[in-house]
Amino acid sequence: IPSIWPVHGYIKSKFGFRTHPILGKRMFHYGVDIPSWLGTPIRATADGRVIVARYIKGLGMTVIVEHGYGYKTIYAHVSKIHVRPNDRIKKGQVVANVGATGLVTAPSLHYEVWRYRKRIDPKPFLNLELFAAATNVW
Repeated sequence: IPSIWPVHGYIKSKFGFRTHPILGKRMFHYGVDIPSWLGTPIRATADGRVIVARYIKGLGMTVIVEHGYGYKTIYAHVSKIHVRPNDRIKKGQVVANVGATGLVTAPSLHYEVWRYRKRIDPKPFLNLELFAAATNVW
């Protein structure tokens, strides 16, 4: 289960409806944006297997990790990718560096959590106390 911050920082843009900073339209934001310095290491938030490590339109350079139990995490707008598809990774392992690729106004990490193909709010998973996860997440 994803349970740590992928980068240290704060949430600048929350999960939910917002006015897109570039497109200017009211749109649903499917993750959280965490601003950081260009090149800051991005860490996997749980053990898993890399399923995507490439450029995706809008998201820029992106890493997607499958964690099992229906969970996936997405790390987008990165400047450099350190993993390849099918790599097995550990929680806390550096998978990429913060960048400004794709539709973004400044260096930041766009972070998403998926459960059974549905995007869910990543905020409850940041600093998640795993012993209390049943009451916090499910």
